[in-house]
Amino acid sequence: MTSDKCRLIHWLKTLSIKSGEEFLLASCKTSNVYIDVKKMAMSAKANKLLANLLCAQIIETFGEHGIDVLAGVELGGCHLASSVSIAHPLDLSVIYVRKEIKDHGSRRLIDGEYMIGQKVVLLEDVLTTGRSAVKAAKILVESGMNVAGILAVVDRRENRLSDYLDNFKVYSLVSHDELI
Repeated sequence: MTSDKCRLIHWLKTLSIKSGEEFLLASCKTSNVYIDVKKMAMSAKANKLLANLLCAQIIETFGEHGIDVLAGVELGGCHLASSVSIAHPLDLSVIYVRKEIKDHGSRRLIDGEYMIGQKVVLLEDVLTTGRSAVKAAKILVESGMNVAGILAVVDRRENRLSDYLDNFKVYSLVSHDELI
């Protein structure tokens, strides 16, 4: 394990993990551990480390020129995509994938500019069932984009049988087991 990954785990344990009571997760499951990665975005040092690790993972997995656009799943992945775009050497553009169309503003599921056929990596803070990430990935595909993969900060899926969710390749910086 690299020293940066150890620092990430330290920041997650210090800022993002709550335990000692039962929490209702977005997946509608309950857990005695709640992981709120957004708390890391509120610390400049922690957010910088997180952005650099995600950027390094993207470059290692897809190559420096392998991605055209970064996408963030509303809400947890949006700050990640913005932070990584600043850290990435190519200054990649960012799009946000909404969970539903708002009744005001642009009334779009995807906020930001993109072109059909562009290769995108979808960023998510925590995967439990992966339902939100898969829904967002399908919206990107339906909009003509090529989803290269889903990259999460924490993969807390139980009984993880595959590195795929609904035909989308999944990557993560840390697993639930590494945190607990």
